[in-house]
Amino acid sequence: MEGNIFEQIAQELVKQKHLMDQLEAENRELRQRLADLRAGRGIFKRQPIPSGSFGQGQVTPACFPVCKKL
Repeated sequence: MEGNIFEQIAQELVKQKHLMDQLEAENRELRQRLADLRAGRGIFKRQPIPSGSFGQGQVTPACFPVCKKL
């Protein structure tokens, strides 16, 4: 009986360790993302549409706003 309780506790400890490892990995990833955003990496600046891009009613890629990575 005591061995069974010990095994249950050991299994729960393993589960908790696994969960803690996952949370620590997620924390590292989120800290890296935050550092990237603070440094301006991954932020896009919207560029104006060039004049004359709507000629003759044609839709071309130049008709859409252009995003430029900073």
